[in-house]
Amino acid sequence: MNKMSKKLTRGISREFAEAFKKCELYKLYQNYKDELYLGVRNESLNLYYNCDSIPEIRYDKRTRQIVCKIDKYYLDGIHYEGGAKEKIYKTDPTEICQKIDLIKYNSDHQSDTIKNQKKEKKAQSKLVLLNNANKDSHWYCVDIEYKKGFPSKAERMEADFDGRFDIIALSKATPHRLAIIELKYGS
Repeated sequence: MNKMSKKLTRGISREFAEAFKKCELYKLYQNYKDELYLGVRNESLNLYYNCDSIPEIRYDKRTRQIVCKIDKYYLDGIHYEGGAKEKIYKTDPTEICQKIDLIKYNSDHQSDTIKNQKKEKKAQSKLVLLNNANKDSHWYCVDIEYKKGFPSKAERMEADFDGRFDIIALSKATPHRLAIIELKYGS
């Protein structure tokens, strides 16, 4: 592995976890557990509503603060045509918590061009949340919107693989089994 490659893991540091537990986003997640899903990434967390990442959460080691990135659409309802600089907004946990109702509204009311896709994502989210809340379920959904990690963007391009899986689930009983689930909604 060259020096520029990222370490491929799923997880966050203990310091990040402790900071997150003290952060108002953690309280938001606890209060909306029936609607929100917390995905663990490579040194980041994604808080999902209807399988929309609202926001990506990181820990700034230098400032020892939780920082967030969110698609501006969820804050202002405007779809941006430009690249990430125009579309992605850096913010703090307080703004996300203060605007959660607006964020949820914008997620729920996306344009007609993606309404069918949104129905599928809402169904996917509901399935995962209800399954994981069911103590009698034989499976536990451990991830949504799973995307194979690559050490670098160049290696992702070389592999020519940009797919993702809707749901990754593990059986609760031994021997443990893995399920990769692709959900389709409608006819």
